[in-house]
Amino acid sequence: YAGAPAGWANNTILSGPLADLGAADDFEVAWTVASDPSAATWILGLGVGESGADWRDVDYAFRGANGSLAVYEGGTWRTNVAPLVVGDRLSIAVRGSELEYRMNGVKVFATPIAPGTAFYIDSSFKSGAIQMGGFTLLIP
Repeated sequence: YAGAPAGWANNTILSGPLADLGAADDFEVAWTVASDPSAATWILGLGVGESGADWRDVDYAFRGANGSLAVYEGGTWRTNVAPLVVGDRLSIAVRGSELEYRMNGVKVFATPIAPGTAFYIDSSFKSGAIQMGGFTLLIP
């Protein structure tokens, strides 16, 4: 994202249903931080139901804020993860009834989910510019 957002509710990017691509109860979405995250605030992850561009609408996500990474679910903080730098690889994996958050291949948090939940990629951007690259959808 390279715009100049004026608050959370004005800038979002989302995908179509991941199930349309064959992603159901066992898949992983991964991406790489490709630009300096120290001056950007964003949230990126998986959504279940779209109700708007606000950051609290992103159901399961990583949140970057001025170079720090945390996990948020539906607008609720779950845990701080680590400082974030260019080249970090982030992923969110659905494994049956568990959703896993990974940073550079290491699980940093997990949460239970209902099997069969239909997901899509969801995001919201608050400030600064951030570039993410190397998006992959891994289906075993």
